[in-house]
Parts: sequence; structure tokens; C-alpha cells
Amino acid sequence: MVLVEARLRGPVADLLMDAFNEPCTVALDRAESSLLHTVGLIAAELEQPRCGQPTLLHRAGDILFIGVLRQLVARPANELGGILSGLADPRLARALVALHARPQSAWTLERLAEEAGMSRTAFTRHFHAVMRMPPGRYLQMVRLAIARSAVAAGKGLKQAALAAGYQSTAALSRALSRPSGRQHHAQRAAIAQ
Repeated sequence: MVLVEARLRGPVADLLMDAFNEPCTVALDRAESSLLHTVGLIAAELEQPRCGQPTLLHRAGDILFIGVLRQLVARPANELGGILSGLADPRLARALVALHARPQSAWTLERLAEEAGMSRTAFTRHFHAVMRMPPGRYLQMVRLAIARSAVAAGKGLKQAALAAGYQSTAALSRALSRPSGRQHHAQRAAIAQ
């Protein structure tokens, strides 16, 4: 068993990490060959340490993590929904990849549905069923994460709003002042105690 610590950054990092709230296992007997090669490389390196081992293991760890993510997307382990299930769905994956690549674009339901090759109604229903949230809420979460990251990096509200696709700094300011789902959940838990 290998224990891996991963730190993710980017607009969907929190959504991706939500997929790992519970321990996740990948059966190697059903794994893709690229993942098996990476596991074999790491195992060989751990059995016989050589010079450069820390650097090799660090880089191999990155490749291992990507391989595990690809495996989970190719064969989702559960039906709980979320980002991995969305990326596993070929139609939704096209829309999600486009949205992640250009989050500041003027996305509409029509444009996202077009990316997915679906009607607006079918896309909305399917997105909600797979991702467990409406498309607009998902886009809002991605944009807000980008804006928060920009603000934390020292960029002003104007630059953060542009990077995240907000129409104005006032709109971003309102969005930043609302508690996120995680903050809201933590606040409710604290009140319940």
C-alpha cells in the first residue's frame, strides 16, 4: 500500500478533492497499462534505492496521481456523482473541459449544451443528475474559486473579476461576501454544537 499526499490548486481543486472524502482503491488487476508501469517503476525504486531516488519518486508520484485520476475517470467506482463522474461522461466531459479551459467566457446553458452535443433541457437534466448540482451553480463555484485564488495572490478585485469572468467588481464583491458551501456547512455545524 502506498500513502500519497496531494495538494491541488486550481479552480476545481476543492471539487476534485471532494471525490476523495472516503478512501479510494484502484484494483491493479483492472488498471490501465500506463498506471501499471508507473506502479512498477515506483516499486522497483523502493526495493533498490539509487542516486536521484527522491527526485524520481517525487516525479513518479505526480505521474501516479494523474494515472489514478485517469483510472477513476475511466471507471468511476461509485454512483455518487461529482467531478469524476462528470469527467467520465463523454458528453459532460466536453462541456466541463471547455468550461475549465475558459471559465471567464460568457457561458450560457445553450453554449454548454452545444459543447456537450445535447439540447439545453437534456443537458441541464443530465448535468444535474451526474454532477448533483445545476450547471449554473457549478460555473459559479469554479469562477468564485478562481477569484478567491487571484485575491489571495494579491491581485486586486478588478483583475480577479476579469480572470474569473465576473461582469464587475461589485458582482465579485457580492459573491465573495456570501459564504461558500463549505463555510456555510461549517457555520451550521458550529451552531449545532
